[in-house]
Amino acid sequence: MLTYCTNIHPGHSWDEIVTKVWPQVLQVKEVVAPDAAFPVGLRVSALAARQVTPAAARRFADCCADDGCFIPTINGFPHGQFYGTPVKEGAYLPDWRSPERVRYTMDLIRLLRLWLPPSLTGSISTLPIAYGRYMCRDDLGVVRKNLLTVLRELELSASAGKPVILALEPERGACWKLRGTWPTSWKRWPFLPICVG
Repeated sequence: MLTYCTNIHPGHSWDEIVTKVWPQVLQVKEVVAPDAAFPVGLRVSALAARQVTPAAARRFADCCADDGCFIPTINGFPHGQFYGTPVKEGAYLPDWRSPERVRYTMDLIRLLRLWLPPSLTGSISTLPIAYGRYMCRDDLGVVRKNLLTVLRELELSASAGKPVILALEPERGACWKLRGTWPTSWKRWPFLPICVG
């Protein structure tokens, strides 16, 4: 499924997403899919994910339906502000060594559960573990622990009828292969694909 990704639109807070980003999404929909359901890949920062209440998230879901749009995927790679400044190594922080990355991703899972249409599998894109030169061998245990925490939450989501996958985006210079640290039963976790291309 091709989606229209909102990464190109500046919108850091939840209010900015609703008042600045979403009207631009509707302008694009009017041109490319005026009479069809329009899939949107919504970029939600950690700040916005913390700000939006369950009630506001449900109102947004209703708004999407009224506008003929739906949200099958969320971009959860950049944690913070990344508009108006060069995108550098700091875009990888906090990475999967940090509990803040776990909290952010859990917030996104909560939102996508509310927004995901029935019968669809959703996705949350995230960074590929960490920027390579930040990592050392001693970090791998906590990275594994943090990822498994999120994957267990995704397993619960799937069992509740809201399947969501966590998609690691390979990037040049990033560390995303944890050789020797994955569970031997990794195939039981269908929620962690490596997105290529």
